[in-house]
Amino acid sequence: MGTLSSLLKVKDSYSSSSPAHDDEFELDELEIQKGLLQVGKGLQFLSDAKVVHHNLTPEAIFVNAKGDWKIGGLGFSIFMNQPNEQSSDVYFEQNDYLPDHCQIDLDYAAPEFVLNNEVSQANDSFALACLIYTVHNKGVSLLQTFNHLRTYERKIQSLETLDYSSMPPDLRGVILRLLARQPSNRMTAVEFQSSRYFDNLLVSTMKFLESFPEKTREEKAQFMKGLARVLGQFPDRVLRRKILPSLLEELKDHQLLPYTVPNIFAITQKLSQQEFCELVLPSLKPVFSIRDPPQNMIVLLEKLDVFQQKTPREVFRDDVMPLVYAAIEAPTAVVQEKALRIIPSLAESLDYTTVKNSLFPRVQTLFVQTTILSVKVSTLICFHSMIKVIDKYTMQEKMVPLLKNIKTKEPAVMLATLAVYDEMGKHLDKEIIATEILPQLWRMSFGPLLNLDQFKKFMKTIRELTSRVEEAHTRHLQEVKSLEEQTRTVSANATVGASKTSQITGDDSMSFESLVQGKASQNNSSEDIFSSMQSSNSYGGLTATIASTAAAAATTPTNQIWPHTTPSRQSPMMTPMNVSSSSSVFSVTRSQASKSTESLSWSAPSNPIPTLPTPPTFHSSANTSNPSSLLNSMNALSIHPPTAKPNYSAVRDVSLTPAPSTRPASTNNLSNMGLLQPTSNYTSQQNAPSLSSSSGHKITNLNAFDPLS
Repeated sequence: MGTLSSLLKVKDSYSSSSPAHDDEFELDELEIQKGLLQVGKGLQFLSDAKVVHHNLTPEAIFVNAKGDWKIGGLGFSIFMNQPNEQSSDVYFEQNDYLPDHCQIDLDYAAPEFVLNNEVSQANDSFALACLIYTVHNKGVSLLQTFNHLRTYERKIQSLETLDYSSMPPDLRGVILRLLARQPSNRMTAVEFQSSRYFDNLLVSTMKFLESFPEKTREEKAQFMKGLARVLGQFPDRVLRRKILPSLLEELKDHQLLPYTVPNIFAITQKLSQQEFCELVLPSLKPVFSIRDPPQNMIVLLEKLDVFQQKTPREVFRDDVMPLVYAAIEAPTAVVQEKALRIIPSLAESLDYTTVKNSLFPRVQTLFVQTTILSVKVSTLICFHSMIKVIDKYTMQEKMVPLLKNIKTKEPAVMLATLAVYDEMGKHLDKEIIATEILPQLWRMSFGPLLNLDQFKKFMKTIRELTSRVEEAHTRHLQEVKSLEEQTRTVSANATVGASKTSQITGDDSMSFESLVQGKASQNNSSEDIFSSMQSSNSYGGLTATIASTAAAAATTPTNQIWPHTTPSRQSPMMTPMNVSSSSSVFSVTRSQASKSTESLSWSAPSNPIPTLPTPPTFHSSANTSNPSSLLNSMNALSIHPPTAKPNYSAVRDVSLTPAPSTRPASTNNLSNMGLLQPTSNYTSQQNAPSLSSSSGHKITNLNAFDPLS
């Protein structure tokens, strides 16, 4: 820290501008007492060595980090080698041309030496009195001579009239005796140490602590037991700088650890986190692994909350948790149980990795190995506290099988296990609860040592878990059912959409490859839409009728569309379609084929269908030799799409009277799909060609199988 003079001057210099430094450097009375006592010890040592310091000033007192005062500046010391303890060849000499630091300071020089050149041990006693006054007077010396000899002489003559009110009451008498004009009347260093000024408990405690290595183990143990009662009376600076380092040095004595550690933690309450990590923790870490005596670990475990407060999370995990691990693995059941009782308060503050990889495996091993009932119950309590930290997999794969192997029937163990199962039921899946936990709880509930209240606790937990499983599984099945219904609806919509798309586009829809490779026109000229429609059951009857009619028309003269029928010929509606003939006759484009799918699904009647008495004939223009003209003239037949009921109004309304056709025949657009034009596309029956009668030909009476008649 520096010299005593620097401390006093720093305080004096910064008293007005920085009040924060006042508290830092202001010397407490106990610190002054301790320092003066140490100076008295130093003077006693010099007296025993026949040495006179001869310049005992604040600059000659050095203060270390512990607050100890050490005597230095022995440049003006004198060895007393004369028999009468005086040296006649030494005298005071003052040179105005030399700096003050190179000369004896007159403010602390004894008058017999300055005025009479007398050297004795009493010279240092007078200097000690001046030093005490300066310390208590905020750095201002008693004589204030400014190294002027005449001023010194005048001050010496008025010593008895000086003001000593700033001195403590017990110290005033000591100063007056030390300032006696006659050296023989002054107090010696030994008498100074035994004065009433140092007669108090705190100073005596520090004196005992300084001589601690000389004491027996019994005396040390008694001192440590009583030290905790007086630690609160010491200044914080004395505790940190003087007492705490002394206690940390005593940690080497393992037998005194149960008495030393509580005092250390009583002091650490006033330390900051950084001070604790720098001053205390490095000395405590070697003690964590000491198992003998067991009280060492018990005392340290009791202070685990202080470790949590005074260390960062990472430091606690890396440096303090090994103490808990060592306690769990200790061979003494008392230490194990103490550690297990502390773990629940630590579990939630620890991170997931530490609990899963370091803490849980050790508790698990102890649970399996221990045969002590209290330890086993404590491990179950630890499991209960760790459930909130560990993951579901660890509970399912490690904790559930571990609890399943419990053999004891003790109520304490079973109730602790019940609590663990109850807590796990809040986190595990319904399958594990139903197949692993509930059967185990039922078996445990019939334990022979359980009373009625304990059995009711089991039943309550079983009902809660069962209800939880039921709700979860019911909700799961409802979700599955809802998903199936949605899937079925989507599939049905997709089927209907695909059917409509097939009806619109036809079975002969071109592929993407054909479209982009330019093969669509070739396929259109060779494909036969009616050949593919033969396989459709819904249009089989109507297709057969159209195909038969077209085949008959191909063999008739050019001026007739409908051929003459003989009595032996069957009705055209019952004639099966010839695939080859229909393919040659009904060659259509792809756009016309797409309309064919909108025809009505008719089926052939089982009974013979009566025919009309006089079949109508179409009056078409010239060039009707092409069979497709027949199909063009049949546009008058309006047929509804499959999604609506059959509409036979077009057939019923056909006039049997010949009417001229106002629709010109086209040889370029040969379409045999005109018969299948839906009613919605039929613009006007006046524009449609009318049917005319042909001799010897009968048209099928469609009213015979009208479902509306």
